[in-house]
Amino acid sequence: MSTIYFSVSLSSSGSFSPSEPSAVGAGGLGTILFEGMRTQNVVKIVWGTVLSVAMVLGVNSILKLIEKKIKKKIYSNAGRRKE
Repeated sequence: MSTIYFSVSLSSSGSFSPSEPSAVGAGGLGTILFEGMRTQNVVKIVWGTVLSVAMVLGVNSILKLIEKKIKKKIYSNAGRRKE
């Protein structure tokens, strides 16, 4: 299991902005998003967000299908009597 470190800096204007995120053995969609935030590149921020949301919706759909199959199996076995 890797540990992820994230740091935030306070600018002179009083607003928070992400500084260089460093991670051990990480990467992926967070890299796109944090790189966009670090460089204030709106295109990278939007792409990182859209891809992250797409991944979350995909995983959620898969988990719903698994849940549905498990519930169907449980409820179909609940009506049977053991003799």
